[in-house]
Amino acid sequence: MGEFDGDPRAGRVPRPDGGAPGAAPPGARPAGPAGGPTAAYPALRRPITVGGLRLANRLVMSPLTTYGLADPDGASNARHRAFYERRAASGLGMVRVESALVHVSGTCWPHHLAVHHDRFVPGLAALARAIKRHGPPAILQLHHGGRVAVPALSGVPALAPSPLPAPGRPVPTEMTHEDVDTMVEAFAGGARRAR
Repeated sequence: MGEFDGDPRAGRVPRPDGGAPGAAPPGARPAGPAGGPTAAYPALRRPITVGGLRLANRLVMSPLTTYGLADPDGASNARHRAFYERRAASGLGMVRVESALVHVSGTCWPHHLAVHHDRFVPGLAALARAIKRHGPPAILQLHHGGRVAVPALSGVPALAPSPLPAPGRPVPTEMTHEDVDTMVEAFAGGARRAR
């Protein structure tokens, strides 16, 4: 069994030494200044290649939503970049940047980071440079809010595969085949801009 195998639905990952999930392995030093997670799990500090990306270690920042750090239109700005740069400087192996909006109809919160237009590329490129200057590669999470999108923020109807509303949200507009094609291109366009 590999280091990251197991059934994530169960919330448990079997340990090769037979110990309880979440418990320190036999002989592990206690967490803290003398130990820490890398003492208990030495593989965390070993390099790995994921796809074509070479990571200096296996510590990966999850894509966190930085509510309010991007500009009102979704552009990355100096404050947004500083947030990510500080984390990149901490020794992470990779930084996964938060959900970036591929189509305005998927807006979920104010200042939602965006990648749906070429005008966002300069800010995202500066963000990638700020992260990479400290070593880790940066990847961007592409996003559309679907039924949890907020039309009052975007000025356009929320689009979703079906007209079933999320709790506390308005009924979204059911996507047509043409809307699906548009969204496929929106994700492809976001991926091209993220390169």
